[in-house]
Amino acid sequence: MSYVFDHWELDGVDIGSSNPVDITMNSNHTLVAVFKPAPVLNVGVNVNGAPNIANSPTLNNPTISFS
Repeated sequence: MSYVFDHWELDGVDIGSSNPVDITMNSNHTLVAVFKPAPVLNVGVNVNGAPNIANSPTLNNPTISFS
């Protein structure tokens, strides 16, 4: 199972999902990143006849960015 970021909790209080988040350190604080299960994608494919492999799309060097 995979997970996705949901929100931040500061001292047990949901403070939203903004990134970055600013925190004033005027006392001890606890910051927790809360994650939830990622949605499951159910994909069905129906092929009528023989697929044309020569014209199939290709995926070359995908780029994934995290912020």
